Amino acid sequence: MLLDPDMENDVAYELCQLVGRAILPYRRADGLDPDGAGTAFLFQDPGGEYLLTADSVAGGAGELGLRASVTEPAGTAPASLSVAGWLRRPEVGVAILPMNGLHAVASAAGWAFRLQPVVDIVAANADVIARIDATPGSAFVLALGLAERGDRPL
Repeated sequence: MLLDPDMENDVAYELCQLVGRAILPYRRADGLDPDGAGTAFLFQDPGGEYLLTADSVAGGAGELGLRASVTEPAGTAPASLSVAGWLRRPEVGVAILPMNGLHAVASAAGWAFRLQPVVDIVAANADVIARIDATPGSAFVLALGLAERGDRPL
């Protein structure tokens, strides 16, 4: 079922409100990104909080962009944070970075993350992905774009 454009805009807006603080810009340190930029998102399960990104984006280390809306108190966090230690899962195309170390870095510097994880109800699971075929339908992919002037709008 295809959604009409007005409904798609409304759904996209609501999704941005729901998971806007779960998505962070990421840039590999080795400079080998095809377009220079990637996106990581916060996921939480009973085992903890993790940043997830595509395995091809992660590299060994990189820089996580920090918007003012994802840290507190205001003005204390840097604009970006160096990260390393991605757990690579190339067989499923995912790289995973546990948040516990990042929370410790933030705490030691006097600030905290103010992220909201993507909830299971919004994330596509294996069953949903397995049903994707050539039938027309609507889907929403939230990511941070790369504008001409270098900023990363949601």
